[in-house]
Amino acid sequence: MTIEALKLFLKSLSPDAYFAIISFGSKHKFLQIGKKIILCGPSEMKEAMEQINEMEANMGGTEISEPLDAAIRLLSENEYVFGKKIKNSRIFLLTDGEVEDPNKVIEIAA
Repeated sequence: MTIEALKLFLKSLSPDAYFAIISFGSKHKFLQIGKKIILCGPSEMKEAMEQINEMEANMGGTEISEPLDAAIRLLSENEYVFGKKIKNSRIFLLTDGEVEDPNKVIEIAA
């Protein structure tokens, strides 16, 4: 169900949007199409959907704090992408698991 929610979310992005996807469990990894931050163009979206279709829920537990921290670092290290200033950045966290340490997640997000 989380994969379907992710696909729906991506389809709702405007064509000039940028996105990054981090799959996570007891470890995490970025979906990459050339770069970690992806322009929402037709070919990039097609490649992203193909990679999403291959995702499986087999990465161990649900350790959210490390991928959340990685997402925050990615945004802070990439104020400009493809020569454009990133504005109105948002992090959306989709999970089908239980948060192991909710206080740590709140601390990181604050």
